[in-house]
Amino acid sequence: MGWVRDKIALSVPWIEPVLDYFDWRKRVIALAAGVILAGWSFVKDLPWPVIVVLTGAAIVIVAYALVFPAFVKLIHVGVDPRPNYSIWRHRKQFGLFEAAYLLADREPIREPAAINGDPAAWFGLLCEAVKHNEIKYVSTMYDPKHTFQDGYHPHMDTQLEAVELKKFCEARGRRPEFLNW
Repeated sequence: MGWVRDKIALSVPWIEPVLDYFDWRKRVIALAAGVILAGWSFVKDLPWPVIVVLTGAAIVIVAYALVFPAFVKLIHVGVDPRPNYSIWRHRKQFGLFEAAYLLADREPIREPAAINGDPAAWFGLLCEAVKHNEIKYVSTMYDPKHTFQDGYHPHMDTQLEAVELKKFCEARGRRPEFLNW
């Protein structure tokens, strides 16, 4: 079966992403089952009310198998929960990762591998600002592990005062909701 898919993919290059998006194996099986069920009802010479009910059931099964999962994917793709700013406004200090996520208007996630997109860009900007002394960080007991000959290397848990973060945002023309303006 794999060689058939490869030949189709070579002849029509756009079909594979479309089939993958709609999870093609389940859909083809559901479609084949619906066609077989409808065809079987005609071959067996069933009474017309039974044929109508079976055909309706086949249509519902095929429609569900073909369309519903695609709608579920469309609904859940790219949905990121927004932070509750009424809570975050009360904070006086933020971890570097928290500030990066909040500046990107996303709920902070404490997982270094998960930081991507806008939060990653803000994280990089904040790290540069700390390295160049544009933002003063709050000293913690973990700082000696991140201080080297060339200076301090900011990390996920580098603590920033809300006041310093405001100065950073003002310099860039931003007024994020999580900081009390």
